Amino acid sequence: MTSASPSAATQPAATSGYSATATHERKQVIARAQKLLLEGVEHVATHFTSHAKKPYPSLSAKSLHALTLKIFGRIVLPGDPDYDAARSTENPAYHFYPAMIVFASSTPDVQWAIQYAKQYNLHVVPRSGRHSFAGYNGVDGGMVLDVSLMNSVVVDAATPRVFVGAGVNFEKLLPILDAYRLNFTTGHCPSVGVAGYYLGGGYGLTARQWGVGCDQVTEMEVVLADSSVVTASPTVNRDLFWALRGGTGGQFGVVTALTIAAHRIGNVWGVQYEWDPVAHQADAATALQVMQDVYIAGPDSSPKYDNICFEAILRTEDPALGLRLVILAMYNDSQEPDKNKQLENLHRIMAPLCAVPNAIVTIPPTCDTYNTVNEMLVWGKSLMESAVLIQSTIFTKVLTHSQWQSILNWTIVQHPLPNQESTITFETYGGCMNRAPQHPSAWVHRSGTMNSSCYVFWTAETDRQKNADWQQAFEAFVQPFSDGESYQNYPNRQQANWAAAYFKEEYPWLQYVKAKYDPASFFHFPQGIVPNSTPPVGPAPFTAGQGADIVRVIDSVHDPFL
Repeated sequence: MTSASPSAATQPAATSGYSATATHERKQVIARAQKLLLEGVEHVATHFTSHAKKPYPSLSAKSLHALTLKIFGRIVLPGDPDYDAARSTENPAYHFYPAMIVFASSTPDVQWAIQYAKQYNLHVVPRSGRHSFAGYNGVDGGMVLDVSLMNSVVVDAATPRVFVGAGVNFEKLLPILDAYRLNFTTGHCPSVGVAGYYLGGGYGLTARQWGVGCDQVTEMEVVLADSSVVTASPTVNRDLFWALRGGTGGQFGVVTALTIAAHRIGNVWGVQYEWDPVAHQADAATALQVMQDVYIAGPDSSPKYDNICFEAILRTEDPALGLRLVILAMYNDSQEPDKNKQLENLHRIMAPLCAVPNAIVTIPPTCDTYNTVNEMLVWGKSLMESAVLIQSTIFTKVLTHSQWQSILNWTIVQHPLPNQESTITFETYGGCMNRAPQHPSAWVHRSGTMNSSCYVFWTAETDRQKNADWQQAFEAFVQPFSDGESYQNYPNRQQANWAAAYFKEEYPWLQYVKAKYDPASFFHFPQGIVPNSTPPVGPAPFTAGQGADIVRVIDSVHDPFL
């Protein structure tokens, strides 16, 4: 259900109906399970074959039929016509062959799926938007629990706040926010799902003004490993609320719904400049230094420049032009009603950057809704069309001009980017991102100046290793500008000391929360939090959680699968 008419505020309401298409698909799934039973098929794993890396578990046709009757979503198995589409992810660097993909359409669907997985010892991996850079949204021989059908959006315009299903992506969400003239920190890419985005932090072009995305989440509904449903908020299960916001997805449970505090917003401005870093390397370094010194790390940069966010990108968009340094900016001056004065303010703010020699204006100042400007600046530059690896290094040092030039010289002269698709971005931090939020969260990177993200792409698998090697060499080169931090929403399987890089000194507290809500590590992956029930030394970063609000909607003891 989507509430997108701005004519009246919409209060949260439960959705109980299903579309005719969904009902038809469910009937087809039930009919398929019944057909297996009639054919005498006892174990589905021996009935279907695929390219799985390990054998599928033995699942009885009767049990699958029972699960099918309980849920209102759909189940995809190996051998189904849509199996390859259902198992695929946005990053073709990784391929997985699960025993089943469960597309849950409601919280009870998630509960039934978890109960089934526990009974048959299936490794469960939650999935929202299929955008894990490190491939942590798939599994071989287990269950992918996909929440993309849980994509309701309900707007409470009076508060304002927005209630979203965990499967909503930004392509659906942003036009609705525009219609209500509301905003909160959201992602660049249209197909990213909200659950993974906010659980890992959430960077976007209003982050310096509103704060990192998870700071604006005020409540979550979560299905735990024992299939119980809990609320996590500032007043209920506060330790879990702290851990979920920044602790990343697939750690503590399956988030099924989020409530996000919204901000009123008018039209915003977008502008973009370019420099030729090959012909004018010193000028390109000056542009990066001005972006850093004036708008992020300067003595009067915050809160003066909180309402403008920059992103610098070193890339080759047009092979005929070659490598370019692109600096794009989004500016929100909603407090000023006069559009002409807004433009005057933007010109004044951008004057230090425009003064850098050899700047080329590639997108002149453009005023429109947030979604339109966001799409103009970043959506057209997809990062997931080829196989990709990303390495994040959060800068905590203020770089000199010579250090900026050394980065450009390293990537242009000494160790050129491995191909024309590969990209280095510098996402600016500071502003509200670096201030403590009203309710503490596990997003720990409050002293960063910007996030250096190195993307390497390839299409032939034989090119994978050389791209990965180049990426790790670049990361080693820029590591002195960091305190060892890395953005957990941009995971890399080769990340050194990942627990400290993603979570710093809060990792032991995340282990403690993990031990409370998922002590047996039912939810796990290679960079998953390891439970530890011993309380860490020192004060907790959260107030004591309340555990009495667990609601057990379904009890598997009384209703086992056959």
